[in-house]
Amino acid sequence: MSYSENIRKTLRLFMRNLGTILLVYLILTLIGFITASTLNISFGFNILDKSNIQSMAKDLANDSSTKSFFYTLLQGTLSLSILGTNQIGLLNLLRGGGYSINGLVEIFKNNYKDILLVAFLITFISKLVGLIPILGGIVAIIASLAFCFSFFLIYDFKAKGPDSYLKGSANITNGHKLRLFILNIIYGFVPIVLGAVLVITSIISKSLSLGIGGVIVSILLLTLTSLLSTIGQSVYYDELIKEKDPTAL
Repeated sequence: MSYSENIRKTLRLFMRNLGTILLVYLILTLIGFITASTLNISFGFNILDKSNIQSMAKDLANDSSTKSFFYTLLQGTLSLSILGTNQIGLLNLLRGGGYSINGLVEIFKNNYKDILLVAFLITFISKLVGLIPILGGIVAIIASLAFCFSFFLIYDFKAKGPDSYLKGSANITNGHKLRLFILNIIYGFVPIVLGAVLVITSIISKSLSLGIGGVIVSILLLTLTSLLSTIGQSVYYDELIKEKDPTAL
């Protein structure tokens, strides 16, 4: 699938279900914020516990402390679980199914063990390789691209096991990581380009309202970059999986 075709299908799905997708995205963002805030509060109380006062100085001096590592691991796992559940929901929408908060709750209830375990493994691997000086960030990006289809496989191939989903995703994305990376960059630049076009047009036409509108549109779309990227991955996966032998996953 070409980049233009992926973008076209992504934007078409997004625009056809704009209200629903934005509402679900807003609710999921709120849930993620509440979850992160709850963890921060719990972590803060844990630090203030008398039994932890002596180790607090060591934790503050060492950013890669065990406590900090497991805290970020837990936070990352929960966040990725929400993202993964939404990925499955968007794939279902792409295939003509429903898409709602109730639907996502049902998806999570039916697959929560696999979703949580896959999210934990991906987060753990990313955090672990991220500790490697200099190259850690690059390796983490490659790993995230390799495992980006894991949650889709949970939906399509149930009861395979977390390790099978990760291996299956790595198998499917083999030879496609660079294209997926470029697509993510494209979806990040689309809002900027669109806003720049509107601003330039406003300067030429001397329309202040068009220029302000361009800036507002850019800001709004920038907040949705990850969402557009997720939809783009759903479109990419749905086309790619048709070419794969399910028994090889």
